Amino acid sequence: MLILDFMTHQELINFIKKEIATETGTAVESIDANASFHSLGLDSLSAVLILYNIEKEFGVELNPLNFWDYPTPSKFADFILKGHG
Repeated sequence: MLILDFMTHQELINFIKKEIATETGTAVESIDANASFHSLGLDSLSAVLILYNIEKEFGVELNPLNFWDYPTPSKFADFILKGHG
């Protein structure tokens, strides 16, 4: 079983927002879960680093293109939970 099997959508969003905050230097509280990754200041390198941290934390494999196919923290969390939950 994966830890994702026990996570709520909001818990995963909070983890993603924390990773975004770390990469961008933005306060977690100011990150809108429905804003695009691009508008949050992320680029391809940032995306790869965040994906790596998600993979490491939750034991899942993600394709870097998934980050742009599901371009908001909320949509990305949905994808991860549906694909791995």
